[in-house]
Amino acid sequence: MDNPLLPISIIICLALSAYFSATETAISSVSRPRLKAIEESGDARAKTALRVTERYDDALSALLIGNNIVNIAASSIGTIVCIDIFGESLGALASTIIMTLLVLTFGEILPKSMAKENSETIALLACGPLSVLMKVLKPLIWLFVQVKKLVIGRFHKQDTPTVTEEELRYIIEETVDEGVLEEHESELIQSALEFNDTTASEILTPRVDVVGIDVESTPQEVAGVFLSERYSRLVVYEKSIDSIIGIITLKDFFSAYLQDPNFDLRTIMQEVMFVPPGKPVYGLLKELQKQKAQIAVVVDQYGGTLGVVSLEDILEELVGEIWDEDEENVSLCTAVGDGVWQAAGETHVDDLLEQIAPDVTLEEDHPTTLSGWIVDQIERIPEAGESFELNGLSIKVLAMDEHVIKRVEIRVPQKAESKEE
Repeated sequence: MDNPLLPISIIICLALSAYFSATETAISSVSRPRLKAIEESGDARAKTALRVTERYDDALSALLIGNNIVNIAASSIGTIVCIDIFGESLGALASTIIMTLLVLTFGEILPKSMAKENSETIALLACGPLSVLMKVLKPLIWLFVQVKKLVIGRFHKQDTPTVTEEELRYIIEETVDEGVLEEHESELIQSALEFNDTTASEILTPRVDVVGIDVESTPQEVAGVFLSERYSRLVVYEKSIDSIIGIITLKDFFSAYLQDPNFDLRTIMQEVMFVPPGKPVYGLLKELQKQKAQIAVVVDQYGGTLGVVSLEDILEELVGEIWDEDEENVSLCTAVGDGVWQAAGETHVDDLLEQIAPDVTLEEDHPTTLSGWIVDQIERIPEAGESFELNGLSIKVLAMDEHVIKRVEIRVPQKAESKEE
C-alpha cells in the first residue's frame, strides 16, 4: 500500500459515522423534561441540546447529510485500498463485504445501541458540534426540508395529533418515575386532562343539598340563613326550589340590610345562569368567567332543578378540595382499619374506588355519588345497619338521613389491596 493515510481516513470516517448515528438516536430518544431539569441546574450543554431537539427536522437533515457523506467516503476509500491489496478482480467485491460489515457494526449498530442506553449523556456531549454543523449546512438543510414538505404534502391528507391523550398520560407517568415531576404535580396534570370529559352533572351540588331562600322571606330570616350556613351566596326561588329566579350575595345583602332592615330581596337579586346537565365543565367555566358569575343552576329537560354548580366546584375538579377558613374540614373518606374504610354518601364513587380499590371497575353511565351508586345497584332505599356485597366490596350502611345514605363502611378484599400495592 503506497499511501498509509488511506486506512487512517477510513477510521476517521467510521468514527464520524458513529458520531452521526449515535447523535441521531440520542436526540430522538432523550427526555426533554430531563434536559430542562439539567438546564435549570446551570448546565449550558442542556440548553444547547434543547435548542437542537426543538429543531429536530433540521438536526436530522444535518445528521443524515453528514452520515451519508462519511459513509460514501469510507466506501470509496475502502475500494481503493482493497483494489491495491486484492487486485482489480477481487478488490470491488472485497471492499463491498468488508466496508458493509465495518459500517454496520461500528457506524450503525454499536453507536445506536449505546446511544439508546445513554441518550442523555450523548445528547449533552454531541449537540454542541451538531449545532455548529447545522449552521454550516443551513442552505442544504433548508433545501431538503422544503423537498420533504412537498413530498409529504402530496400524501398527507388529514392532520393527526402529534401526541394522543393516552401517550401524554404515559409521558406524565414516565416523568414522575424519572423524578422530574412530583406526584402532586402529576395529579394536577391528570385532572386537567380529565377536565374536558367532565360535565356539570358530575360535579353539581344535588337539589336536596341546595340551600336556598324564598323570595318572600323576610330579611331577618335570610340573615339567619346566612349566619347559620356560612355561605357567601344563596339561590333565591319563588315558591319552589324548581323555580330559581336569582341569587343574592352576603355582601349585597348586609349592605342593604344595614340601610333598611325591611328591604325587598328583589332589589339586590342578581340574574342566575341555567345550564343542561351535559354541559362540559370547561365550557361552563368560560361562561361563568364571561358573565362574571359564581353559580350556575343545572336543570333537567323539564326545567326542574337538578342542582347547582359553583366556580369553586369547578376549581376543585382541578386542584382538589378547597376549604374556606371557617369551613369545617371533614374527610369524605377515612381509613379505619386494615382494608376498612368509612366514606360519606356524597363522595364521588370513581374517586373513592381509585383510592381504595383501583382494580374495581364500574359500568358506564353509573351515578356519580357513592349513595346514588349503592341505591342504583340494589334497586331500593337501604336501611341503616344493612350490609351487602357489591362488585366484590363488602358495604355496610352506617347512617341514613331519611331516604339518603349519609355514611357507609367499605371492606376491601385483601386481593384488591395487594394489587394496589
